[in-house]
Amino acid sequence: MARWILLLSLVLSGCVIEPLELSDKECPCAEGYVCDASTNRCMTTATQDCKATVEGFRPVWSTANVIRWEWTPVGDPASFVRYELEIAETREQLGTDEARVIGAEENPELGAYRLPRTGSSQDVVTGTHSYDHDPNTSYVARLLVTDTSSCVFRSELGTKSTLLRPIDPFVLYSGPRPEPGSVVPTSVSVVEDGAGGFASEYRPGTDPACIEDGRGVCSENIEWRRLGVDVSALTEGQFTTTGSLEVVMTNATDAPSFYARVWLRVDDVLYRYEPITIPPTRRRLQVPLRELRDDAGVPLSHEQLQTAPVDGVNLGGQWSRCAPDEPGDPTDCVEGRVLFHSAAIHY
Repeated sequence: MARWILLLSLVLSGCVIEPLELSDKECPCAEGYVCDASTNRCMTTATQDCKATVEGFRPVWSTANVIRWEWTPVGDPASFVRYELEIAETREQLGTDEARVIGAEENPELGAYRLPRTGSSQDVVTGTHSYDHDPNTSYVARLLVTDTSSCVFRSELGTKSTLLRPIDPFVLYSGPRPEPGSVVPTSVSVVEDGAGGFASEYRPGTDPACIEDGRGVCSENIEWRRLGVDVSALTEGQFTTTGSLEVVMTNATDAPSFYARVWLRVDDVLYRYEPITIPPTRRRLQVPLRELRDDAGVPLSHEQLQTAPVDGVNLGGQWSRCAPDEPGDPTDCVEGRVLFHSAAIHY
């Protein structure tokens, strides 16, 4: 009887028991929440109320070591916080310590709704690349989208296999200076790369054109020309299915290049792939040959490689003048470096 009297008194007094708020608490988390390892805070796993989501998450292409993923952003851009790509070899590994989670530190574009430092266009981020995969291996991935209310949206799953390890590549550049090749800009020098090889070194802080511009970040293309590499032995089947351009480089500066590019020069026409975001690290870039396009959007064809040699290969981007931890005004920095180690066509 005393129990019922207590309950009646609570009702009559208008006492309301507030629900316990469990989001944004320190990990470990209650059921229905996940731990955000970057902040050690709990986040809701519900997706229906997330203000930033995506549609159509999917793999687009793969090479032996790289996979391209794309999506369509949905929702309020002002509510967006970050993307993360979660990838593993099996579906069961997703959400466990066996999964690899790629964030903005590894792929800087994942921390932005629009690409920064890309002029007036400020392209919306609709894709990313995952690097350093094993050849001939199947991967499954999903995109995680976090909004300002700590809601985490999880996309549908995408599955893609990498290609076989390439053999017998057509080498375009692999220091020292190729003959009769030439390089632009002329401020590029060939140096030892610290790993027993050579690389083309570009220093934005000592480039006269960059100094005259007076900016801390300089846009420049590093192109080896007059290469004359005959790749006519590449079959149409190889071009269509496995042919890829590989460029190995190091961004030894203190900032990402948010709109980098690679290109091949064939019959004096440039066939580009862009944008690529490159953090301050060494990176092995790989792009299918069929994804290279000229200024009009026309793709490189197998027929063109049958009738003309590859005369140039390029690595371009927006490069900081500063090296990591270099003190002083960015416009006074001179230690930032970009190293172009090698380039080849694989099949």
